Amino acid sequence: MSKIIISTIAFYILLFSSNVSAQVPIDWNSQWSYFKGTQEPSQPNTIWRGIGFNDSAWPKGNAPFRYGDGSGGTQLVDMFNNYTTFYIRKEFVINNTDDVD
Repeated sequence: MSKIIISTIAFYILLFSSNVSAQVPIDWNSQWSYFKGTQEPSQPNTIWRGIGFNDSAWPKGNAPFRYGDGSGGTQLVDMFNNYTTFYIRKEFVINNTDDVD
């Protein structure tokens, strides 16, 4: 059993790539760690994407994330005119890594 921590980019690759033979369901209202892009999320800036990165200091929120109208999830009331980048991380388990190309 392998644990994977996923970044926003990898999340979309898994969901929408034609090379993936299995998809990981992400439940509505599932909890994510997030980081508001007022600065880089790590130094160097790519470390936050790694499996061993400690995101325990990051806030937690439920999906979907939004800054405007809508309901449910986490509203980012301070996003408008403050930051345009938003980082999210979610841990999940892949029982059979052969299912992922």
